Amino acid sequence: MTQPKTPHQPPCPAFDYTKYLVDEYDIPYESHVAKQPEAEFRYKYVASGAFVIESHPTTPKAPKSGCSPDNSGPGMMPKSPTSENKLLLIQRSVHDSMPGKWEIPGGGCDPEDPSMLYSVARELWEEAGLKATRIGPLVGGTDHIFLTRTGNLVCKFSFLVDVEKTRGDDGGENSVSVKLDPNEHQAFVWATEQEVRAGWVGDVELQFTNRQTLEGALEAFRTKREMEERGSTVV
Repeated sequence: MTQPKTPHQPPCPAFDYTKYLVDEYDIPYESHVAKQPEAEFRYKYVASGAFVIESHPTTPKAPKSGCSPDNSGPGMMPKSPTSENKLLLIQRSVHDSMPGKWEIPGGGCDPEDPSMLYSVARELWEEAGLKATRIGPLVGGTDHIFLTRTGNLVCKFSFLVDVEKTRGDDGGENSVSVKLDPNEHQAFVWATEQEVRAGWVGDVELQFTNRQTLEGALEAFRTKREMEERGSTVV
């Protein structure tokens, strides 16, 4: 299902991720397809997607007159959040289909992939150079079914994914280092929920590949927020 591509990332590493509420997808995609109930239209292929949401520091606002720098103390303004969640979005290359459109890392499950979850990790590595450390839960349900340009019926499954962090060259806090495959994507942004809703990150317009990408992104933010409130953050 996937098209041959020029290798850009090093060969896939031995992925070592944990799972969160996604055991049913830890099987080859062909096994999943075979389990479909009888229906007039049955998809033959499966695609995967990774919603990578990371906490990013915010720029503190200047304190009001008479307030301490952190806006603390009796009668002072409450502290502003020091970080906010942002979603990784990548922009398709101008020479690819849907040029310039924005999406999340993902792609088709290959027959040689040992499981659908492995496909998520592999596509994330190939497209963004990121190693999945935890996958789950599922975001967006199982109703994202579409026809490819070649007429294949595909169902896409997307998940919240946590990724490995690296320490910066300056010895600072751990960070996520995105490395795109230029054959497929030309730029990336980290977008807040408000920016996704508005369709802009600074002066960059977010034109998504399809409606499901936008709706899935907003659901991913909701899911992440609910998990944080329950203390079950994907970390």
